[in-house]
Amino acid sequence: MALQLWGGAEDVRVPHAGNVAPLAAALTAPSKAYRVASAGHFAFRPPCDPAVEAANPRIWELACTDPAGFDRVAFQRRFNAAVVAFLAAQLTEGD
Repeated sequence: MALQLWGGAEDVRVPHAGNVAPLAAALTAPSKAYRVASAGHFAFRPPCDPAVEAANPRIWELACTDPAGFDRVAFQRRFNAAVVAFLAAQLTEGD
């Protein structure tokens, strides 16, 4: 059984060093950990509905904004494809 761990390099809520890094150090192949450059804590959530900004600016700032240079939409495409490919590979290995 393989595991896949993902963490944001700019996650200040659950820092990579105290969360993913210790687990990643214990992984053996084929498991793998990813440290996503410029990603914050909420980068793994889909982009927010723009209406959230006007409705609740505090939530918008907390969960809907990303560090400069991080493209959540592009990351989500890569992330989702990687997770689907990983799961598909794990499911076919059990056949």
